[in-house]
Amino acid sequence: ALTDQLYTDYPEDSGAKKQMQAWRRHNKPELKVFVSGGVSSNQANGDDTNPLLGNNNTAIDGYLYSSPIHKNFRVFTHEGWRTGLFKDSEGGRGYLRTYGAGLEYAKDAALATAEVHYDNFRSEAVGVDLGLDYQLNDQWQLFTRLSSLDNNISLRALSAIDERTQEGIVKAKSAKLGASFRVSESRFFRASAGYTRFSNDNDRLVLDTTYFERWYSGPIYKFGTYLNMAYSTNSHPNQGFYFNPKQDAIASITLANDWLTYRHYETDFHQRLALTIGEYWQQDFDINTVGNIEYEHRWRLGPDIELSYGGGRSYRYYDNALTESWQGYLTADIRF
Repeated sequence: ALTDQLYTDYPEDSGAKKQMQAWRRHNKPELKVFVSGGVSSNQANGDDTNPLLGNNNTAIDGYLYSSPIHKNFRVFTHEGWRTGLFKDSEGGRGYLRTYGAGLEYAKDAALATAEVHYDNFRSEAVGVDLGLDYQLNDQWQLFTRLSSLDNNISLRALSAIDERTQEGIVKAKSAKLGASFRVSESRFFRASAGYTRFSNDNDRLVLDTTYFERWYSGPIYKFGTYLNMAYSTNSHPNQGFYFNPKQDAIASITLANDWLTYRHYETDFHQRLALTIGEYWQQDFDINTVGNIEYEHRWRLGPDIELSYGGGRSYRYYDNALTESWQGYLTADIRF
């Protein structure tokens, strides 16, 4: 009501126009789409202890949000599809279909979500995902995630089948807690701890930290770095259904370059080039150099459409065997 009154009283004021435009955008339905895919080549491992990743993988997720209900609530639907090609001995092509519905609540410093989802893979199951982001002040933010059926685990795990029953073997529950500290627009720190309980009695703990620094911020070109360190451990390693080493860790640095290439009123186009290099350690194996290079286009087409797409080349090691991947992705955020 206050925004409407301000715009009615001062229709030519640029601030009132921007406020009204933001309010109208806020009240529109929203569609978010995430698409990714790629191909991988897995170097042969002499011991064959963890034949890892599938190739020809594809993932599509779409979220459709309603207009706000009583200002603070939105209902949403979610549909997803993932597929990847594995060895015949591991079930051949794996897949995951997801159908979900949920509720989002946003007010002041809090954003909470709850989703009930039905997942169809080697078996059928229903899970609940909960999320909360809370802005304590201008610098500190806390976030947490809970899932009674985590469908973000390895597709290879979801594709594992019991030869006797022909049903899925592996499911998982997960919890995550983290915090971020923003010193300024050019510097922040983030840390999180995640726990996953797999149905084959494996407990996984993941610790992750990130430090971001923007070293140069001009009107056209921006340059920043991400320093990342992560560690994970599994209580029942090397069971064969998915990659679960006893312990592993990675330290990497990403050099991120961003160019504003085109701008006209409410339309702008950015190009981004990011190079990552790091060292990866896995218990009982060598320390290996890993990395990737990524190129991205990012568009803002007026106040209601944001579009990003890009691709990259990555190099990772699993059980001392090199995996080389080409990956592409597209994301869209549309108000209508």
